[in-house]
Amino acid sequence: MFLLIYEISGKKDVHGLRMRLIYALRKQNAIQLMRSTWLISSIAPDLQSILDECIFYGFPVLITKWDPLYLPDHIRKKDAPLTDLLLGIVIHSPEVTELGITRDFLDRLEQHGLRYHAILGGVMGRLAILDAKLEEKVFINHPYKPSGAIDYLIKRNVDLIILLNHGISRESGIEFGRQVVKNSALLSYFDVPLIQLDRLKEKDAFLICWTHDHPQFRKWLDTNYQLSQITPPPPQEILRTEGEYITRILRAVQINDKILVNGVVIGEVKSSPVEIITKSNEIVEIKGARKNPHGIEKLGPVNLKTARITTLQSLRRVQLSSKRKNLGDKRKTNTVMLTWRGEQVYYHADKIDCLISIGDDTTFVSTEILSRFSRPIIGIIDGDADGILYSDSSLSQLAEIAPPNSLFIQVQPGTDDIVGRRIKNQIFKNRMKIKCVNLDELKKKILALIKDYLIEKIAT
Repeated sequence: MFLLIYEISGKKDVHGLRMRLIYALRKQNAIQLMRSTWLISSIAPDLQSILDECIFYGFPVLITKWDPLYLPDHIRKKDAPLTDLLLGIVIHSPEVTELGITRDFLDRLEQHGLRYHAILGGVMGRLAILDAKLEEKVFINHPYKPSGAIDYLIKRNVDLIILLNHGISRESGIEFGRQVVKNSALLSYFDVPLIQLDRLKEKDAFLICWTHDHPQFRKWLDTNYQLSQITPPPPQEILRTEGEYITRILRAVQINDKILVNGVVIGEVKSSPVEIITKSNEIVEIKGARKNPHGIEKLGPVNLKTARITTLQSLRRVQLSSKRKNLGDKRKTNTVMLTWRGEQVYYHADKIDCLISIGDDTTFVSTEILSRFSRPIIGIIDGDADGILYSDSSLSQLAEIAPPNSLFIQVQPGTDDIVGRRIKNQIFKNRMKIKCVNLDELKKKILALIKDYLIEKIAT
């Protein structure tokens, strides 16, 4: 492994060396630490050629070997007390917060004077953090994957990383941890202890030291939790390429789990493992699962190498309770957003004034999200909930949890996407966001546009 540092002046770079160098580095999956500082596993001939050019034209280039480093060995005393260290905590899944594990864990750290930097890994847990009123303690303002959250913490010089999860089973928790470790871009370059804590509310609670142990923190764990230690399992193949076909393998799945790719339900597990197969980025087969053709069509082209793929039993509808949080007023921007994917709303909810949501599942998820922010929603459903996530969907169910000034429209079966495309083409002019000063006028335009498909509507 190598550390590469360069300095290329834009005014003197008449040959476009900087952009060609960056392209070559990205092609080799190099890791950009800072603007002109990269980590790279090897130096290929095409990269070496560009570096030679840089040197020829007088631009400074420094290349040195890189070995994984354990930060406390070089910056802090090796035997520094636990209270002097900075702990990085990655919180994954809504359940780990809804079950009270997140709050309990952070409270215990604080009670013992331990410093930490906590960050959410994944999208679905953001509402749970808001409902638990933990957003001041957990960073939730960027949609990091769990592996990306680990890299985020490594860049902030943490001494130890804790991956806090609550798997459906031991097997699913172990498989989750293995994939997160594999997908981290920086973990192999930095010798940071990574300890996964899983199922802390269950009798089979366990920990895995994925890199190496941290004796001081382990001693603290032993006094606070009853955990069994599991040896890290060996790597397993999750991606297979055969000519034009790419296969993504899902292990430790549960029968009847829903399979979500980038937030869209594409099928339901019938056996384990599951293999998702694409040709030219189009899903052509799902082995071990019942396909959801409507979801696959909605998803469109997908790169299985980078796609976020999860499985779960159901998207539980959160009931109105004292936990439901109103984040208060904000400056109006008159921005209206159109979406087919409820997952997208997680990080746009506080930046828009209204949402138009297409599809049953998307509308249910979006309504739950926007109810926290008191943002109205115009939801288009056709009553089938895409056949997977909800056994029943109705306007009255949506109205129960909807923010004020919302409108829900049920159209003829199988026509929600048709209606959505009409709205996108004729009202949004093929954009995903527009400005709208008068919401009532927008509602009238939508109702006039889809009158041929309308079955029922309800306003809140």
